[in-house]
Amino acid sequence: MLSKLRVVAPLFLSITCCFSSLTYAEKRERYDPSFFTVYSVQTAFDMVNRLPGFKVDLGKSVRGFSGGAGNILIDGARLSAKSGGLKEALLRIPAQQVAYIEINRSASGVGDAPGKAMVANIVRVPQLQAGQYSITLSKAGQDVLFPEAQISYVTQLGQWQSNFKGDIKFKDIPSQSEYELTSQAGRHLNNATEVKKESLNEIFISGDASRQQQDEQQQFTFRVGKSQYRPQLQRTTTTLNSIEVLHNDRDSVYHTAEAGFNWSLPVANWRLKHLGIVNFTHWTVDRQTEAFIDTMPRYENYDFQRNKWESIYRGTAQKKHTKSSQELGVELTYNYANNNTRYLKTQNNVQQVVQLPAANVEIKEQRAEVFYNHAWQLDSTTGFNAGIALEHSSIEVKGDASNQDDYLFIKPSLAYSHQLTPKWQGQVQFNRVVNQLSFKLFAAQSNAEANRQQAGNPALKPDSYYRLSVDSNYQLSDKNVIKMTLFGQWHQDGLEYQILPSGAEGIANGGNARVMGINLDVSLGLDFVLPNGVMDIEFTTQKSSYSDPITLTDRAINQQQRPTLKAQIRQDIIAHDFSWGVNYIGKNTRQNYYVSEYVELKEQEDFDAFIEYKGFGSSVITFTVSQLNRAQSMQYRHFYSPNRSGF
Repeated sequence: MLSKLRVVAPLFLSITCCFSSLTYAEKRERYDPSFFTVYSVQTAFDMVNRLPGFKVDLGKSVRGFSGGAGNILIDGARLSAKSGGLKEALLRIPAQQVAYIEINRSASGVGDAPGKAMVANIVRVPQLQAGQYSITLSKAGQDVLFPEAQISYVTQLGQWQSNFKGDIKFKDIPSQSEYELTSQAGRHLNNATEVKKESLNEIFISGDASRQQQDEQQQFTFRVGKSQYRPQLQRTTTTLNSIEVLHNDRDSVYHTAEAGFNWSLPVANWRLKHLGIVNFTHWTVDRQTEAFIDTMPRYENYDFQRNKWESIYRGTAQKKHTKSSQELGVELTYNYANNNTRYLKTQNNVQQVVQLPAANVEIKEQRAEVFYNHAWQLDSTTGFNAGIALEHSSIEVKGDASNQDDYLFIKPSLAYSHQLTPKWQGQVQFNRVVNQLSFKLFAAQSNAEANRQQAGNPALKPDSYYRLSVDSNYQLSDKNVIKMTLFGQWHQDGLEYQILPSGAEGIANGGNARVMGINLDVSLGLDFVLPNGVMDIEFTTQKSSYSDPITLTDRAINQQQRPTLKAQIRQDIIAHDFSWGVNYIGKNTRQNYYVSEYVELKEQEDFDAFIEYKGFGSSVITFTVSQLNRAQSMQYRHFYSPNRSGF
């Protein structure tokens, strides 16, 4: 894969340079509501997914706001929210509120989506009042129907244009799995069959309010809600000498509340922007486990609770010139979390407290980042963006385990974008990403389904990677688009399972890794067989290399899926307010490497189908059926003693 990138990337750059002297009048494209009349669109999210040659990027879960903006702006500004994200905001904008969508198909320069090859800006109709209702009925296998409802409402509150949205979801997902456990030498140990039912109940309310007074813009956002996830599992394990039956009932409840603001105003020749959020989450897990080996019972009670605060402020100053623009700013973050765990086991009527390393800890993170970006529009088709950020962070852990560390990260970014022809665009991008640590990894965890205990690690530091990507986007027509991305990622301090200083297994910074891959997105119009039909195909394959400190050999990184193939056929019959479609997910394999265990999960290909009816004014009725071919997954667990080194 690396050799292919070494050949293709220079070739791509050479082709781009050959066309650099060509110019075309327009680098921006405008799509009015009339463009979407041939599609069945109800929200802004539907509309951006129908834009020719545009691949929606909803942003990434990275540290703070930097790098996680996605490639969609609303009224020229990024969303001041993290909980629910950009998709939540797009779903609460009804299609009738969209005045037009503008696409910039060159390097976007500085601002709210720096370095993106294409940026879509959704411009809303002011002073609109409208409501929209959506009901989805879903069925998985032979299970009963479960409902999901969405209600959105748009209104003018004084000078504020306001959008509100409510979601209610009740979902039950049945599944069946089979396991095969083998020893290090490949000797068969036992078989297991598993029946699992996952219930998900959610209710969320979100909204935003914005106004513009001359050149000053203000926006406020909020989201509150509750999510309850309850998987119930029964597993039967058969060996030559015994039968073990495991019942596991886990109740996970998640509350969240978030508020954000975005304030933009001109000062002299600069534009100042203030962006901030405050987010609070309360998460509890209550687990009851019963295990019977022949007639001998064992009981477990596991309780986990976490409270987490996240607050971010980002201030920027932007200045635009005739053919360039610049931005400088600062981002400040304070994160806090406390994790508390209580774990009891009862066997032979004797109850004991299980002492997990770092079961109760408190984490504080303070972070400051200064950054500078500069963009040049070399001509009407060519743009270049260069930026640099300097981040300093401090993480302190107290409680059952303690530690304090300071970190300094330098994050460069480069992006070169060129419109080779009116239908063909390319981009080369290089940047460094520092990932956000999950605070639950600092505390101990227990997984009864896998019979695996994980210690907390107070010495964790953020992992990061450098990424080089080469994009090519060719638009044959409004419905026929081909996009290919070649990418390479070079990871530092990747998170892997190791033996911690406490002597228990847990997540630690495991060293460096390399990932090379190809992503292909294809949209094809099917009018020749299905009037107003379209097929979307997404294919990704990647190969990684990581030097395993346990086996002293190279292997893939954890959680790598290869390959992934998704396809959808959809037809919109506008005259009858009716749509239907079929989704396909191809076979894939995912691997996890623990200290004394190697797990391989093979998922079979799967189909689901849906129909939609929109003949009730502002209401949408959707019916979906998943697991049409009743695909099962197969999990192979290989155990080693004392660890995967075999010693």
